Amino acid sequence: MYSRVDRTGEIAWKIANYLWRYRHLRELKAIGEVVRALLQELGPTFIKLGQVASTRPDLLPEELCQQLRELQDQAGLMSPEEVKVQVQRGLGRSVEELFAYFDWQPLASASIAQVHLAILPSGEKVAVKIKRAGIERQINGDLVALERLLPYLQKVRVIQETLDSEQLYQQFRRIIRRELDFSAEGLAVEHFAFLYRECPWPVRLPRVFWEYSSKDVLTMEYIAGEKLSVLAEREEWEQRRQLARHWLGVFLYPLFNVGVFHADPHPGNILVDGEGKIVLLDFGAVGRFDQQFREQVAQLMVALWRQRTDEVVELTLKMGQPRGRVDFYRLFEDLACLLERTRGMGRGKISFGQIIQGMVGIAVNHQIRMPPPFFLLGKALLLAEGLAVQLDPEINILEVAEPLGRQALVREWQGWWQDLPRWWGEWQKLNRDLPRQMHVILEQLARGEMRFIFHHRNLQWLYDMLEVISSRLALSMIVAAITVGSALILHAGFGPKVFGYPVLGVSGFLVSTLFGAWMAMILLKKVK
Repeated sequence: MYSRVDRTGEIAWKIANYLWRYRHLRELKAIGEVVRALLQELGPTFIKLGQVASTRPDLLPEELCQQLRELQDQAGLMSPEEVKVQVQRGLGRSVEELFAYFDWQPLASASIAQVHLAILPSGEKVAVKIKRAGIERQINGDLVALERLLPYLQKVRVIQETLDSEQLYQQFRRIIRRELDFSAEGLAVEHFAFLYRECPWPVRLPRVFWEYSSKDVLTMEYIAGEKLSVLAEREEWEQRRQLARHWLGVFLYPLFNVGVFHADPHPGNILVDGEGKIVLLDFGAVGRFDQQFREQVAQLMVALWRQRTDEVVELTLKMGQPRGRVDFYRLFEDLACLLERTRGMGRGKISFGQIIQGMVGIAVNHQIRMPPPFFLLGKALLLAEGLAVQLDPEINILEVAEPLGRQALVREWQGWWQDLPRWWGEWQKLNRDLPRQMHVILEQLARGEMRFIFHHRNLQWLYDMLEVISSRLALSMIVAAITVGSALILHAGFGPKVFGYPVLGVSGFLVSTLFGAWMAMILLKKVK
């Protein structure tokens, strides 16, 4: 029987055990290896947590991110009996009633779901994605346990120094709950299929069979195809070169049109069918940008292609949120050095994904917080670019991205008149509401009812320091009181004696000496 209380205790015990066993570690790489082993031991929820954390170098040091990227799902196969039960629960009917044929040997297996090949009564081949038994309850229980433990984990020094645990937890909770709802993935597939209707590159997405789908079971068209990595070893040079450009075009097309992109384009999710069309699978992870950020990404592509450092600096500050005073000239110098390194490379040697990762590192160093989708885009670009490079080592992603970015900007500029009604409505609302709101504010000021609320930021270190100081002062006063009391007892000769000395007085001196030596050792250790 699964118990959230027991699970919380188990998680707390394992974390405390690791913290105690490896408390002397200071090198980030070694700490990363320990964290990776701990997450692997805690199970699928924490493996997913580590994978999400690996995409956020603004919250964790890069050395930790590198270790977490090596986390892999390790899940056993569901038995046929478990599959039958899950299908019955998810769709309300048995496997035998729903499918003319069902292959009990899975096509793929991961920590959250398992995929099986099947044939519908109408004859269509389908891939049936089935959620693992008990996985949703386990993940929800782990999320509750994490939420309970978060205040205590934030007080651990090594965690305070290496990550923003609250923000990471909130992002992970949103992602994992979205992945648990298979109906959301089905809707994402249909949304992308709609976006690709006018795509100039050949692309194909599986059809969703909603009558055989629910939040726990997703049934989609089965499309046979080959991985790009396989074609890279077999096809002729010109075909590989063309396929690489087709793939990058397919990946970038929805990004510049509506600001969405496939966030997990690893080799297993990208195939090529018998007609030469790019097949996209697994839309459990999707990145999204709003209109303003989409325009900024398009401007960034154009600025990088044209090597305009001043525009890159300006866009970095626009896209990010400075958390302190930014040294503009040092930021310009760092970004200029990054672009100069890429400019010095030969044609086709510029890695756009590495440029984005370099920009992320520079933003972190200058205390500029970039939005979470930007990091997701950086990871997805590295994966997409890696697939393209397998096909054509000389490809330059900016050659494909820059025209798309320029076209997107032209479309936005040409359609400015479509926003005129919205701007006019907002202006009218401002004219109508501003006088009334100013009147309310002035009345509150006149009556003395205006309140100002101040939020202290980044002062936790001060609170912790004051707590340590007050604790040491209290302990020092206790030691001093015991010492003075023991001296008075010795002087008065009160109580039972051993070798002519009062037992209470000698015991008091021993206790105060031990406490004093312990405090001195702590202070000397801090000085070192």
